[in-house]
Amino acid sequence: MRIFKRSGSSRYFYKFQHLGQEYYRSTGSENRREAEAVAAAARTRVVRQAAGLAEPEPPRQTRAAKAVGEREEARLVPTLREFESVFVEWVSITKSEKKGTLKFYEKNYRKLLAFGPWADLPLNQIAEPHIEAFKAWALKNAGRGQDGRGIPVTKTTVNRYLATLRKALRYAHRRLKLLASVPVVEQYTRDEGAERETDYVFSPADYAQWLAHAEEPLRSAAILARYSGLCRGEMLMLMKDCYRVVNQVEEPGRVYGEITVKRGLKRRARRRKLLVDGEVKRVVEQLITTSQCDYVFTNPRNPGEPLAGWHLEAQMGRLRQRIRPHSDAGLHALRHTFLTEAGEYTDPFSLQYVAGHDTIKTTMRYVHPRETAVRKLFVRLSELERPGVGNAGSVQYPVQLGAAISPNDANALNLSSLQRAEVVELADTPS
Repeated sequence: MRIFKRSGSSRYFYKFQHLGQEYYRSTGSENRREAEAVAAAARTRVVRQAAGLAEPEPPRQTRAAKAVGEREEARLVPTLREFESVFVEWVSITKSEKKGTLKFYEKNYRKLLAFGPWADLPLNQIAEPHIEAFKAWALKNAGRGQDGRGIPVTKTTVNRYLATLRKALRYAHRRLKLLASVPVVEQYTRDEGAERETDYVFSPADYAQWLAHAEEPLRSAAILARYSGLCRGEMLMLMKDCYRVVNQVEEPGRVYGEITVKRGLKRRARRRKLLVDGEVKRVVEQLITTSQCDYVFTNPRNPGEPLAGWHLEAQMGRLRQRIRPHSDAGLHALRHTFLTEAGEYTDPFSLQYVAGHDTIKTTMRYVHPRETAVRKLFVRLSELERPGVGNAGSVQYPVQLGAAISPNDANALNLSSLQRAEVVELADTPS
């Protein structure tokens, strides 16, 4: 075996023969020892292949053949427009029980195709610069006015489009193996003005005004959100088999209603049981009585059909025109109010279970301790019996204001304080 450098090259090459065939190739290294190791490995591989102990190495492609292969590969990768039907069909199968999720991805994918520069671009050619250009375009033109012209949308809305793009690219990469890699899809963060959070909670007066002007079934939904913490999706999916009457063992004669949440939120957080009484219990039982189908909330004009989400949205729109409530007032704010109030009476993990959250971090966003709760905490702590602290174990002597100290007492005090200080210093020194 020969290791050498060609004229004009700083890298080592190897050349050897085996069974009458010559092997000659660059090692790619400028270090002689590394080049010798590469050449030895190459010779070992050739010997193993000749003995049938290893698969033969595929022939090296020329530049022209490689270019043809890349063009063929590009031809096999669909464009963003061509991939729409594949992606929508996959979502319709995997999310067959969630019609709203399918509509969400269909609508957002159409917004992606509305951006002309990448609609007919192969998926493997979509890169970060295209994504940034789409974000700038979507902020100004993704909405539609009454005249059909593009109008601005919020960064939160743009994040929905980006989430759809990311899911489609990951499906093409991980499941279909159409892409070697996926570009980074950066969504707008909360610091940039996206995903605005609200800490609004209903006051008793605001809640009473909301109920006084709310139509049915919005009024019943508001009561459930305020005193059980159910979200709108869970209420719309609430069925008669999710409710039963139970007797509370701890309080004889007290009758509760038990709501088993089975549908509406993510599957991991879906199954939980809630106890309700009072007005919430009466509302649920009244809805079940008037319902003529399996669902608790039904169409006001046809009790045989389940209630659609747009009915509640339309009723809230009319309610806002009548009483002009806070801009964040709604069913979600009523749920927010319940969780904020419940957080003062239970631990965070019990509250997480009641809310149906996957992580405790989500629960923390819903809980905002009020000033009255903080004041009540310190008042309760001040009423606790605290052990008195005497002079025993104290480093410093009590100071007697106005009392004269003799020179002998002063010397003894200084010596004692010095000795105790040395002990504390040794105790605080890490071993």
